[in-house]
Amino acid sequence: CVNMWSRYIAIGDSFSEGLDDLYEDGGYRGWTDRLADMLHQRNPDVEYANLAIRGRRTDRIVNEQIPQALPQSPDLVSFASGINDLMGLNWDPAATFADIERGLRALRNSGADVLVIAFGDPKNRRGSISQWRSRFELLNRGTVALAQQLGCFYLDFWPLSNYADDVYWSEDRLHLSSLGHEITALAAAEVLGLCDGAWRDEVHPLTGRRPALAQLPHDVRWVTKHAVPWAVRRVRGRSLGDAVGAKRPVLSSLTKNPLPRIISPQDSHVDDYNS
Repeated sequence: CVNMWSRYIAIGDSFSEGLDDLYEDGGYRGWTDRLADMLHQRNPDVEYANLAIRGRRTDRIVNEQIPQALPQSPDLVSFASGINDLMGLNWDPAATFADIERGLRALRNSGADVLVIAFGDPKNRRGSISQWRSRFELLNRGTVALAQQLGCFYLDFWPLSNYADDVYWSEDRLHLSSLGHEITALAAAEVLGLCDGAWRDEVHPLTGRRPALAQLPHDVRWVTKHAVPWAVRRVRGRSLGDAVGAKRPVLSSLTKNPLPRIISPQDSHVDDYNS
């Protein structure tokens, strides 16, 4: 029996805000908007809000976004957090898990169902993100344990190998492409009982690996355009989300307040990256 949720709120960072899955107006779609669409197909009265903001760490997500969510009485909340914490210069795992537990308890005590995201294994990913594999593994295991302890739905990406291919990632190698967000929405829907696991068998065109010499100019562009600016912001304690607000802060009907039109079936960042 599928739950008929009617008030869905997404909280988190850029992963839930939807970078880099574009609408025609330049805003971001992402797996949470896609999941809201699936809920709307089953329940035309569903309302949706998205409080996620790029760059947010767990303490701010719990201290700022959950107090905005709870007065709206959601019956389903997706919670994804921890990547910006673990990529910090001085990560304190105990503090992060304490914040996650505090946030999940508040959401569960409100009566909401909670979908928790446990992030995957970066070992086969391009770029320096793979150097944090031990931190990713610790975050994953701790997140899964808390989700199980508190009776949450959870989506564990660690066993999924699809995401190692470049086609699932945008040019910055940190955010998902449109295709990445699409399969994430399907994976979330499966966990919630909205669809089966047929998406796992779908064949997508994979990019494969370029020879090292052919890959070099792409690596140089990535370092100068993405890696260096990201490192500078981290050292200065700044984030891309410093001047950004939530894209859909209040629950509203998808019938009366529909989501924008998508830019195209093909993600422009992926096209650019693979050119």
